[in-house]
Amino acid sequence: FEGAQGLPVCGIGGTYKGACAMHAALGRTGPMTREDIDGFIARFGAGRKLSEADTVLLMRSVPDRMHTVIPGLVIASEICGRFASEIVCYSDSGVREGFLYSEVIG
Repeated sequence: FEGAQGLPVCGIGGTYKGACAMHAALGRTGPMTREDIDGFIARFGAGRKLSEADTVLLMRSVPDRMHTVIPGLVIASEICGRFASEIVCYSDSGVREGFLYSEVIG
């Protein structure tokens, strides 16, 4: 893993898609960072009394993942820490598409 230190993390799936939606809903521009993810965890994490505005933001940006997005973001933050990555990207193409491309098309 030494060669991967400091490179951006590219995530697939609902947690990363939800994080991007939350990032946009908060009016943030530019790349999402580990600091953004840690901020989401602090703002929306367990034990927090959510304001009405924060509840609405979650319902609009991650309606199908309201209960799972924060645990997923904790894992994403740990991955960023393990690889000393500050930038987090999201890819719409997932494992299925990669498999199809390499095994069927390629």
